[in-house]
Amino acid sequence: MRQLIQLQENKAAFDAAGIGLVAITMMTRLYSKPSSTIITIPVLSDIDALSFKTLGILNEDYEKGDARYGIPHPGMIIIDPQDKVAGKLFIEAYSSRVDSLAALAFAMDVLGVASPR
Repeated sequence: MRQLIQLQENKAAFDAAGIGLVAITMMTRLYSKPSSTIITIPVLSDIDALSFKTLGILNEDYEKGDARYGIPHPGMIIIDPQDKVAGKLFIEAYSSRVDSLAALAFAMDVLGVASPR
């Protein structure tokens, strides 16, 4: 949830660069401590891990029956305006995450977007 809040806090920078955001989670509901941050980013739920398997990002360290089964490798996929995959950035370790501003810089680089002024 921390990463989603961080993305939300930096959403204006993504918007300024013309880059939209969509999050996918394995949770059916988002749980967190009370926060003053309202999430406006669309959040999809992948409770059966089908999209994570299809995208090849399912963390295979956990098998069905394990409480952690369905956890994807953390990261992002960049889709260009022609709906093609332009880049991917994933981390093996479940405990690590991509910082949202580093994600923005990566997306801008992959898409060839100039820094907004």
